[in-house]
Amino acid sequence: MVSFTPMTSLNSFQFEAWALLVALLFFKMLFNSLVQGWARARSGVLAEAEDAGVFGKPSSPEANAADLLQRATNCWRNDLENIPLFLFLSLGYILVGASTPFMIIALLAFGLGRVAHTICYLAKLQPYRTLAFNFANLASVAVALAIIWRVVRIWTLA
Repeated sequence: MVSFTPMTSLNSFQFEAWALLVALLFFKMLFNSLVQGWARARSGVLAEAEDAGVFGKPSSPEANAADLLQRATNCWRNDLENIPLFLFLSLGYILVGASTPFMIIALLAFGLGRVAHTICYLAKLQPYRTLAFNFANLASVAVALAIIWRVVRIWTLA
């Protein structure tokens, strides 16, 4: 039977760095949401019929074709596919006893990669968008592998 002794206290610096990243990514996603709203208002057309009825503006499929609006929407979806997974991974790594230098580097790499991805997506900067996406994903892969490595070491030393 495998026994695991849970941590009784979190590394304060790691957890503070994780919480800081959560807050910064919140503001990054909020900014993207505001870009979506601005693009909808600028186009003068709302995407949903019920929104159009409330605000007295036309609704049409062309509203979703507005370039900035579509980019901001796609960027938002991409964030929702990547950011929650990294946050769970990184918190899990902290909880199993993360290496502080590695954790801080991973948090910085992921945060910078995601911010750069948003900027490149909205500004149509390819191949930089793909590079930023892969840079952030490399941090996710590294943290996932570090969790596996740490847990296997805990289990084999128990």
